[in-house]
Amino acid sequence: MERLIRIGFVLLVLSLILNIALFSRVGSLTDEMNNRFNMLNSEWQRISSLTQHNADRISLAVNTIETEQRWITPVTIIDVKQVDGNAEVRLSWVIKDYREGAPVNFHYRKQGDTQFVSQSASSMGDGRFEVKLTEKLDTEPKWKIGITYFNGKNGDRKASIASEAIKAERPNIMEYYITVKDGTRLKNSEIMVLELSQISEGIYAPLSTEVQIDRERETYLLFLTQGNSNPKQAKLARAFLVAYNGKKQLIKKQLTLEDAKPDDSVQMFRTEWNYSGQSFTKVFLKVEYENGKHFEKEIT
Repeated sequence: MERLIRIGFVLLVLSLILNIALFSRVGSLTDEMNNRFNMLNSEWQRISSLTQHNADRISLAVNTIETEQRWITPVTIIDVKQVDGNAEVRLSWVIKDYREGAPVNFHYRKQGDTQFVSQSASSMGDGRFEVKLTEKLDTEPKWKIGITYFNGKNGDRKASIASEAIKAERPNIMEYYITVKDGTRLKNSEIMVLELSQISEGIYAPLSTEVQIDRERETYLLFLTQGNSNPKQAKLARAFLVAYNGKKQLIKKQLTLEDAKPDDSVQMFRTEWNYSGQSFTKVFLKVEYENGKHFEKEIT
């Protein structure tokens, strides 16, 4: 009996040793598998990144080749100035292998128009052409609006939301194409697009707006900054905060000039509205310029 007990004890010890060895081996295999998985994952990420990089390089090379093979370059803006409150724009492009004396025309239409307007282009030599547009174009300032909401009392007051975004509208564009008449042959370029925001920047400096809404104190604080470093740009005359409840106007309050550089290259305006007991649905910022133009943008 004692011998059987000893044999059983030995078998139990051997079984325990084998289990420990097996668990150790399993743990080692698991670590090895995890290491290999991590290596494969890293390699996959490296290959994906390399593939994307090569795809970008190929796309850039194709675009470069296509541009070089075009017989005409895209239109560029040479100059923008305001005349009687409207934009006067000079556009330029180059025609490759141009035969001297062949008539060149610029055809364009504003967004929403169905018909193209044609205008003769002026030769500047060496295949370079220019055209001056004096028609009224839909230009307006570029708006950047940041909004911060405050909640709580006294020391617990904190910004619960701090968002800054450019109010995105549908791009305001102008479509155009160019024709060259060489004898009996009429050569047309593809229809291309020019964003009017590029023209607007020559007329109006960007407007940066910061709004602070304190829900506990029921105050609406509005800061407006205009950077006007180009003397050709229109100057801001007045700005107003306009609030509505539905269609009913609650307030129209003019912003006051708080600070400005001596040369007026930067101007900062401010106003505060205590809306205690009032419910508003929409708030607009309305700006008026010395050239007689005025614009408004919904803020909140």
